[in-house]
Amino acid sequence: MRFSVVWAVLRRDFVGYFTSLTGYVFITLFIGMCSFLQFWQDEFFHNNLANLSTLNVLFPVLLLFIVPAITMSAWADERRQGVDELLLTLPVSDLELVAGKYLGALGIYTVSLGFSLTLLGFLSWLGRPDAGLIFANYYAFWLLGAALLAIGMVGSVLTDNLTVGFILGAALCAVPVFLDRVGQLLGNLPLVGKLLGRWCTELGASPRFEEMTRGVVPASGVLYFLVVTGVFFYINLVLVGRRRWRVPMFGLHLAARASAALIAGISLVILMGRTNLRADCTAEGLHSLTKTTKEIILQIDPQNPVLIQAYVSKTVPRNYVETRENLLNLLREYAAIGGERVRLNVIETEKFSDQAREAEERFQIRPVQLTQESGGRSETIDVFLGIAVTCGADEVVTPFFFRGLPIEYELSRSVRTVSRPVKAGAEGEKSNRLKVGVLDNDVKPFGGFDFQTMGSQPQWEFIEELRRQYQVVQVPVAGPYPPDLALLIVIQPSSLTQPQMQSLTKWIHDQKPTLLLDDPFPRSFAGSPPSEKQKGGSKNPFQQGAPPPEEKGNFGEVMMLCGIRWDTAEVAWDMYNPHPEYSWLDPEFVFTGAGNGAKDAFNPNELTTAGLQEVLTIFPGCIEARGTPGANFIPLLTTGKNSGTLLYEDILEKTFFGQRFKADRKHVAGTRELTLAARASGSVNVIFIADVDFISQAFFDMRRENRESLELDNVTFFLNCVDQLAGDESFIELRKRRRKHRTLERLEAKERIYDEQRLKDVKEATEAAEKKLKDANDRLKEGVEEINKRTDLDPELKRVMMEQKRQVEQKRVDEETKKIDDEKGRAIDMSKARSSTEIKKIQDSVRLLSTLLPPIPPLLIGLIIFFVRIGKERGLARGDRWVGGGKEPQP
Repeated sequence: MRFSVVWAVLRRDFVGYFTSLTGYVFITLFIGMCSFLQFWQDEFFHNNLANLSTLNVLFPVLLLFIVPAITMSAWADERRQGVDELLLTLPVSDLELVAGKYLGALGIYTVSLGFSLTLLGFLSWLGRPDAGLIFANYYAFWLLGAALLAIGMVGSVLTDNLTVGFILGAALCAVPVFLDRVGQLLGNLPLVGKLLGRWCTELGASPRFEEMTRGVVPASGVLYFLVVTGVFFYINLVLVGRRRWRVPMFGLHLAARASAALIAGISLVILMGRTNLRADCTAEGLHSLTKTTKEIILQIDPQNPVLIQAYVSKTVPRNYVETRENLLNLLREYAAIGGERVRLNVIETEKFSDQAREAEERFQIRPVQLTQESGGRSETIDVFLGIAVTCGADEVVTPFFFRGLPIEYELSRSVRTVSRPVKAGAEGEKSNRLKVGVLDNDVKPFGGFDFQTMGSQPQWEFIEELRRQYQVVQVPVAGPYPPDLALLIVIQPSSLTQPQMQSLTKWIHDQKPTLLLDDPFPRSFAGSPPSEKQKGGSKNPFQQGAPPPEEKGNFGEVMMLCGIRWDTAEVAWDMYNPHPEYSWLDPEFVFTGAGNGAKDAFNPNELTTAGLQEVLTIFPGCIEARGTPGANFIPLLTTGKNSGTLLYEDILEKTFFGQRFKADRKHVAGTRELTLAARASGSVNVIFIADVDFISQAFFDMRRENRESLELDNVTFFLNCVDQLAGDESFIELRKRRRKHRTLERLEAKERIYDEQRLKDVKEATEAAEKKLKDANDRLKEGVEEINKRTDLDPELKRVMMEQKRQVEQKRVDEETKKIDDEKGRAIDMSKARSSTEIKKIQDSVRLLSTLLPPIPPLLIGLIIFFVRIGKERGLARGDRWVGGGKEPQP
């Protein structure tokens, strides 16, 4: 093949297209349609993502009009003008001619895509688009366009009519674009229909295009588009050369060759798909699975695959768009890497549907009511976002993925838990999970009736959390402890009696993994502080016939064995508080973070703490090394130097009605950093945390809700401690991973300003309403008091008049209250409406500018070329033909 000839044909078509105004008008329309599909969809602002996701949905459909418009003139126009005879009689091979034609069309399409890059200017103005994701998007645009151009040229070579060529090209291009949807319809049919449906889905172009636009470039996807391009390029070559057919039935021979090439290409694509070669182009690593996750997936027995069923709502509130995208992206990665090991079934679920009923009845996956702002109003919608992971008879269900849950960790933990080989336990029972025991002492971690509070206590949240990974067993406080425990967790061990304490001491002495959590100042549970010598606190003098409280054991022996010194009467505090909105919290709410001034707030050399950002402990204790021979003291959490301790008795004061906080507590900072948690190694294997409240229900709720102003690692730290002691460290790094999509930061900043103003308006309206209500109540009291002060009335008449006055004024107060409430409601509604209007104005301005500005460059270039061409034509019309040097020759 002579590349100079190919270049000549390419240059002829390419230059001819861009030397006329028509080509630039076409590009202008193309960019205008892209802008409309991207910025004029409500979903763009609802999702709040700085990407091209809204354009990606309809881009293949857009190409059904763009590609035929480019290819219809490739052959049909040549035949209509009779130029094809000249081309086909030149000393040019069919391969050179078809290659030149195809590359010319591809060049036109590439230039059109290049002009559409102006859309990225608006995205960059609104936020910080992920460069890798944008590259993957445009690479997908280009590959899909390249494949459809080869298909569209087949429609053009079959006719000499431009309109027919356009229709044929669009019809042929629609086959790969909609083939997957045809497969979905066929999949609902029995027997052969399901098989045909699966084949159609596999051969469709849209699934591969969608995968690449999410930022993942699989080798099989690239190969698929190259195969489609090559096969239809060959068909073009065959149809152009059909004028030379001399052998009867030669067309059938070539059709068989084309079919064989297509089958070979499909086989190659399928084989390439089994290699799982794929690149995550996103800068944020949105689709990159950790080494641990890949190992878990590859360890699954292909003969016993894992089934993941995801029940996901199509529409979610704006603040859950990222969570939904992360979940679906990761599920697709699991399925792609797992191959036969992982079967994925994503079920679009809406309330009251058959899918919703199945989710609730089989897996107890129920919708969660979430609130979203729409048009200045708050509305509640029911959202499904849960998964069920099953393998054989074992299953792990995550009913709902709240925003704060680390998705990859939850998925990997569930997959590993159900796919791990079953092993027989010490007592003959079979389980594929490590066994973790929780001592069932007075704090009742498993729930039950509490005689101290005379009420029912719910199960602690961490128990259910651990059950998703471990076999959690209830260990009797009196013993014996099961010998096959991977870990024993003891909450408030200082409350144990001496016999119970001896059992715990023996367990720790035998170097059994133990996690101890003790609190000098319990706030979230009904437990006695360790500084009190008797269980349940001092005997209540007002309770008649109550049995005397039990004596606590000597917890100091356990601490000495662990090499830890702990003054149980001391409560730690720290002035460090990085959250101005929570400045009202007492210093005993201790924030541990990189900014607290400690050398190492989190020990960077320990798996449990490396990479943590912030932990909040509530009225914790502080510990230090005792120096016990053989026991190593390794700090985990440390306060800053602007911290100190208070005695338990200096925090509370007793009154006749009970205990209350002392208002005049003095916080005098010490000169050293305080250790709140530590690991004891060597002769023992213990982690001791001097706080229990840090794993209370509130912190699990905050983890799920993912409050942006308070992202705490309390639960992560606790689970890390469990994993390290149990010897299952594979998930520690996964918990710390945070995936972040690029958002429309400029719009977010504007919305924050309007939200702050709205909150200010609401506060002012509330204060004004409260003032008016107070004035009305004051008038009522003054009117009644004025009658009460009169001395000229007898008591009975005074009482009647006071009651009449009170009723009259109370009626006025009630009317005034209703009026005030109405005014307050109107003020709040007006504030919301103003905020919504301002945000809508910004969105409309973005839509308008994105429509008007991007088409300007191609249209301007087209007008310049048009007028230059007009000028040259007029010059030629005047006879200005001489282009040589010197004077123009005279006739």
